[in-house]
Amino acid sequence: MSSILEKLREFAWDAFDNDPIQFQAEVAKRCPSAETKIGSYFVHEQSPSSVLRSIILPKEHGALGHIEDPAITSPAIGVLSSLRGYLGVVDLSDLDDHTRVCLVNRHANVDGRPELSPEINVADYQVVNGDLPIVNHTTLLFGPGRDGKTILWTLFPGDVGCPANIPDISQLSGKFVSVRALSDLGVSRVKLNFGEVFPLGERVNLTPELCDFISSYSIARAKGEYVEPKKFGFAYAK
Repeated sequence: MSSILEKLREFAWDAFDNDPIQFQAEVAKRCPSAETKIGSYFVHEQSPSSVLRSIILPKEHGALGHIEDPAITSPAIGVLSSLRGYLGVVDLSDLDDHTRVCLVNRHANVDGRPELSPEINVADYQVVNGDLPIVNHTTLLFGPGRDGKTILWTLFPGDVGCPANIPDISQLSGKFVSVRALSDLGVSRVKLNFGEVFPLGERVNLTPELCDFISSYSIARAKGEYVEPKKFGFAYAK
């Protein structure tokens, strides 16, 4: 084993030690036995130790063995794993313009502010697990936790896609948007939700003011900066 790989796995184990509960929770969400699967998930059941043992070096990597991908921006650190998984994301171009996309609160960004995940129910896409493409690697993203120590932020089979960067403001949270509206916001993919059936809800109209705020938010997030929604006349959902 190369010294770079040894140090990379040591880095990942340290992140596990810094927050084992978070690490376990993220791994559990990607297991096929998860009660509600959202997005991509593993072909077989995994544990934190099996994930840590599966870490490998990318073909193209720097001195520290991290994934070199412009989609991974500081302070995030990308690490590669050899674990296989089903790809549970869909390109907007593969969806009918009338497909309902729900904006669901799933996670907080690095500032602790909640963001929305664009999702469709798997029944709306009419696929079964066997029809999903299989990828032969998993991406782990690490970054600072609330105390500044490095923890596992998330992991998922496949490569890093362009993040949606949609803030969880009251005008959007839990609402439906059209495929065309998401495309206009620069979103290219949505996640498949394998458990929840989204109830019929309000379809939000993306006004020019709302689009301007989301665009400013997305640009700022890419730079690691914070945007105050009140400046645009909006507020984070409670």
